[in-house]
Amino acid sequence: MVLDLVKDSLGIPSASHEQDDELNLLIDAARELLRGSGVNEKYLEDNADPLATSFILIYVTTSYGYKSDGNLKELPKHFDFLLRQLALTKHD
Repeated sequence: MVLDLVKDSLGIPSASHEQDDELNLLIDAARELLRGSGVNEKYLEDNADPLATSFILIYVTTSYGYKSDGNLKELPKHFDFLLRQLALTKHD
């Protein structure tokens, strides 16, 4: 499950559910970004595609804990490359 991977990546115990709502919202936002880029729905299921899962992990771990003061971490340089790669290869 992607939520468990995200939690592990952020160092949040899988038994902790306090942040689940925020994390699931970010996971859904990442999936919508992929959908909007033309990625086929079948690649967006939990762990269906390693590139899509990696994209979701990058998006969520970068966006998690965003504060309205503009304190958002910079997306890694390969984020846009990964999005383009997914849009080009996972649209069937």
